[in-house]
Amino acid sequence: MPEVWLPYGPVEVVLNVKAENLAEVFEVSAEAMTEGALEEAAKEVPKKGLVVLDGSHRSVDVLNALVTLWKASPREVSVYLGERTSAPVARRLLNYGYMVVQERPSVELGVADGVLVKGIPGAAAEDVLVVGEACFDPAYGFRGSATALCEAFGLAGDAIKRWDGVPASGLDAAPAWFAARVAEEMGNPLCVEYIRGKGGISAAFSGAPAEAHASAVKFLNERRSFAARKAKLLVVSPGGSEFDSTLHDSFMALGNCADVMEEDAEVLLLAEAAAGLGSNALRAYVDTGAKPEGLGHLSGYEDLMFMKWIKGRARVHVVSTLPRTIVEKKLGFGCHASAKQAFEEVESRHGWRLKATVVKDACLIRLRTSQ
Repeated sequence: MPEVWLPYGPVEVVLNVKAENLAEVFEVSAEAMTEGALEEAAKEVPKKGLVVLDGSHRSVDVLNALVTLWKASPREVSVYLGERTSAPVARRLLNYGYMVVQERPSVELGVADGVLVKGIPGAAAEDVLVVGEACFDPAYGFRGSATALCEAFGLAGDAIKRWDGVPASGLDAAPAWFAARVAEEMGNPLCVEYIRGKGGISAAFSGAPAEAHASAVKFLNERRSFAARKAKLLVVSPGGSEFDSTLHDSFMALGNCADVMEEDAEVLLLAEAAAGLGSNALRAYVDTGAKPEGLGHLSGYEDLMFMKWIKGRARVHVVSTLPRTIVEKKLGFGCHASAKQAFEEVESRHGWRLKATVVKDACLIRLRTSQ
């Protein structure tokens, strides 16, 4: 009986599945840019006075590398904290000595699809650098520098309003189009889009938002998009502690596999969620029991839209450190203490008539239906 090891938080858990019950296993190879390649890529990025981050720890790491190559001090660089920046990321930036800008957008720059776009005073496009991860995303299709700008300047809700709630990872989605329009109205500032891997950063691209993003999307489609058969049983790990620290992250990872789910599929989601729910919309839904339609103004509303879609598509079994009362009673998913327990629950209903499709690094890849 083959052992399949799956990342879960800081550890790996094992699934014992008979060979005849294992359909396919998908994972990303351990690949990372060499230090020399990273330095060459960074040489293309001149020093800027204001940096906009996507709010992630990895983007702070990229910024630190750039500042070192600029032979500058963090005190010479101002960093804009968008509304989705977590408290731990903000603390890291302050501890490093960066000048943190918390001024809200007030300068009118233009209109994107009927929405007023505002910037911060004194920040001309030529003085700004945007650093963001490029990856598959069920709401935007692809994330990148434009989505980082959109979220940092308070326009994420306007973008998500343009999503129909059907997972669109790897596709041209309306929210991404809107984010690109926002970047245009902001003057298309220089950006760095990087792609994460198991061993660090796998690739990085710089230029205007559209230019860098096109290169990143090409990399993702060629190296991280996998054809798979439709699955009645899907086992999904976002990729471990860097990728499953919140339920929001795990939902987005699961959304990257949506295209291959059969109707009424059984889904086992490893979502450690050591840092909690991960979005204001999820927290408000859990705390107040309000109808999802009334929470559209909160960041992370895409989580509630995705929940609605997945409940109509599959039976989801969540392995998590979150309290059972939250997972089962508040969110309406099955809750299990271990992957073994979740598997036994599926087996009790189906026996081993289902073949398991296993995804080890769902935050990093996209599954698409085989032609």
